Amino acid sequence: MKLVIILSIEECHEELRSIYRDAGVRIVSEMDIRGYPLSPKDGSAPFGWFSDTDPAVYSTAGFAFLESGKADELMDALADYTCEAEPDHPVHAFMMPVDRAV
Repeated sequence: MKLVIILSIEECHEELRSIYRDAGVRIVSEMDIRGYPLSPKDGSAPFGWFSDTDPAVYSTAGFAFLESGKADELMDALADYTCEAEPDHPVHAFMMPVDRAV
């Protein structure tokens, strides 16, 4: 069994749900998160040069427990995916083994 965790921005939500369905994922748990880009220590321009602060990015963290084959299929689909609404903000995903679940 594998745990697949997917980090994405809100604008990609519906497209990702379609990918989950196509990969045979039956249940995905999701939570809203905020990411904060940090300015470099060297004093160079912060992310979002038009602002003197680094704004929060509203994102979604989703996860699913899957059999190994389905997890691989989902990871392959995510690797090929580009969010149409926000192509500069790629989806990030990782897979971890689950040694035991009750």
